[in-house]
Amino acid sequence: MYTADSVAGSNARFREYVTNVFEDVPHNTVVLNIYDITWGNTILGPLGLGVHHTGVEVYGREYSFGRSTSGTGIFEVTPKKCSPHTFRESIVLGQTKMAPEAVRALVRTSAGDWIGTRYHIARNNCNIFSGFFANELLSADGPAMTEHPPLAVHQVFDGPRGLCAVLPAWVNRLADVGVRWAPSISDRVEAMDRDAR
Repeated sequence: MYTADSVAGSNARFREYVTNVFEDVPHNTVVLNIYDITWGNTILGPLGLGVHHTGVEVYGREYSFGRSTSGTGIFEVTPKKCSPHTFRESIVLGQTKMAPEAVRALVRTSAGDWIGTRYHIARNNCNIFSGFFANELLSADGPAMTEHPPLAVHQVFDGPRGLCAVLPAWVNRLADVGVRWAPSISDRVEAMDRDAR
């Protein structure tokens, strides 16, 4: 697994170089883009925790999931530009065998499973969607082609299909800890997030 942080820490110039290298990969490469939601990740990161937003990039577009008042919560953005979050790093997950048209069809058919009003900050969030979406892309017509699989596999428990996805465990660890060990706090944070929108 190559990431800007694992290779060069917080060196901004090297981070930019590694990010640009990812732009030279084949168009069918599936990339997990990770964003910081809070500056507190600089403190939480060394502990294997953090508050992250993720999106999955393929064929020059990035797909993610978020809260909305109606319809699907799946949305599409320019890769590495999901405002208001701060882009952190990219992780190459593999290459899909799906054609671009099949990826767009997957987004359309998944829309009904990923309703924006069902978003939950810990139980049904962008990271869980990213795991689902990457899993669908990489399992299409055979095993994923990847040279550097993530070091840990993140188990998705609450997605529509309960799939195991190829994501680093630290991406959603804080939400997982909250749901398992402090569900009432997790629900209060969810209510504050929902009411703030």
